[in-house]
Amino acid sequence: MIILQGFQAIVWLMIIPYLLGKFITSKDEEKNKMLYTWVIGTCIQMGIFFVLAIPMILIRFKFQTLRNLYFTIIVILCMISIWLNRGKIIKISKFNLKSISIFQIVAIILTFLQVFIIFKYSNINNDDSSFVVLSNQMIDYGEMYYYEEGSPLNARRALAPISAYYSTLSQYLFVHVTIFTHTVFPIVLVILANVIYYYLGKTLFKEDKDSPYIFMLFMILANYYFFRIKGAGSYFFRFTWFGRSIVAGMLLPLLWKISLDCMNKEKNKIKDWLSLLFVVLASCLCSEMSVAIISIPIVILTIINSIRDKKLSYLLKSVGVLIPCLIIAICYLIIR
Repeated sequence: MIILQGFQAIVWLMIIPYLLGKFITSKDEEKNKMLYTWVIGTCIQMGIFFVLAIPMILIRFKFQTLRNLYFTIIVILCMISIWLNRGKIIKISKFNLKSISIFQIVAIILTFLQVFIIFKYSNINNDDSSFVVLSNQMIDYGEMYYYEEGSPLNARRALAPISAYYSTLSQYLFVHVTIFTHTVFPIVLVILANVIYYYLGKTLFKEDKDSPYIFMLFMILANYYFFRIKGAGSYFFRFTWFGRSIVAGMLLPLLWKISLDCMNKEKNKIKDWLSLLFVVLASCLCSEMSVAIISIPIVILTIINSIRDKKLSYLLKSVGVLIPCLIIAICYLIIR
């Protein structure tokens, strides 16, 4: 059973996100973007769930219907990705031991230490009575964000259905949702966050080989020591499974990285705007606070870069990217 659970975890948390990410990164000329493909694919995986979950929750479908539909769509998309990218699923350039720097070694060691600490010293929080209990209720009773038959919708949680996402993945992995949220998923999220820090550093320091790793080390240490318990970094490390933690510790840095790519005169490719859209969808899945937290930096960056590059297209594309935030805001006002 443990072997099956481990295999399912690899499939759903690594292989499937990678295959989904290939829809956007398959034509990238840059080599060794496997990890970035995995990051983008994770956002796509979360974004697709969000798009399916919101209407099905509001119409009051059963949890099992959402779980089965999501499974079917993901399998179909993965089969299409394999067919489209046949012969080029994995691209790895020659590995040169001489190119490894001390900063790379330290970054890898710190990442493994983080994973070990999360696995060994998993903790709990009072908000588990919301996140984890809701997930268990969906599995046991089939209702999504309704306490009982005829009860009103729990709008605050329903419009950021991260608990339903946890329920769904825990069912696919054959593990209890508490184990999934406290141990399995946090390990993956911490690794993803560190990969994002690296790629953000790579965007900021384009030509320097070591600077992305130095920036990654800085971000890891900042998460540990620069803020108190309620700071974004330490909160992400201690309570990784919280939706707001995922937004602050992982998705916001990714948003900045992709936004810099989107509003780059030399690049400005449609795939970057699609990536940004899936980051917005993944953020909305995690927390209702994303309506403001995600919208504000995108709006500010768009205004600054539109003036700098004299491009109205940035404004139009940003409006399209922020449509999910607008829809959720309207739904919240109506339901409330």
